[in-house]
Amino acid sequence: MKKIFLTILLMVVTLLGSQMIVSTASAQDIWLYTANDGTTYWVESETAVIRPKYAEPVKATVKTVRDNRCVDETRWIMSGDEGYIFAAPNGEKGFAVYAYPRHEGNEPVYNRPELLALWHWALHSNHHTK
Repeated sequence: MKKIFLTILLMVVTLLGSQMIVSTASAQDIWLYTANDGTTYWVESETAVIRPKYAEPVKATVKTVRDNRCVDETRWIMSGDEGYIFAAPNGEKGFAVYAYPRHEGNEPVYNRPELLALWHWALHSNHHTK
């Protein structure tokens, strides 16, 4: 009987102790790009959903930081099709940020190096989700 009581007590202490331990794992912002004016762009790693074989392989929130202050957070959905890379902010109408060969299609291509950096980070690193 004493062994059963001690076993139960040990299990309760272990359970309570494990719930009180703070996890050391945490999400982090990962640097993507720095513009000429010093504005930096960061991806929120915990928001990134990267599925290379899907129609919209990249979904992530990008923070814009200027003068050490976050001035914008935008959820981007990105996709590629026929040599283009498209980006859509917050589920709105998207636009092309890259075309290969350059400008041979009908879509205007916008100069958004921070979005190209997001695309490259997402699809050329080991951050894929299932």
